[in-house]
Amino acid sequence: MALIQRQAQVSYHDPYVPTLQLDDVALHSVPLTREVLAGQIGVVVITDHSVFDWDEIARHAHLIVDTRNALKSTPNYGARVVRL
Repeated sequence: MALIQRQAQVSYHDPYVPTLQLDDVALHSVPLTREVLAGQIGVVVITDHSVFDWDEIARHAHLIVDTRNALKSTPNYGARVVRL
């Protein structure tokens, strides 16, 4: 919510949660495509769903903050991966 309050453009993808309501802001899950990943400043991994193609995410994202250690066995492919 803090990012949205600071006017950041925030999006998310979750195949199990199509819509998020944060106070008066509604967010809708966006497709997880190469173009979407490449167009983001950063990607934050907060769920370790087995349906995600972690190799594909690492190939196309510029910066990944991995809070779930989901990319532990995935090569970085040039993405900067920060593990928390």
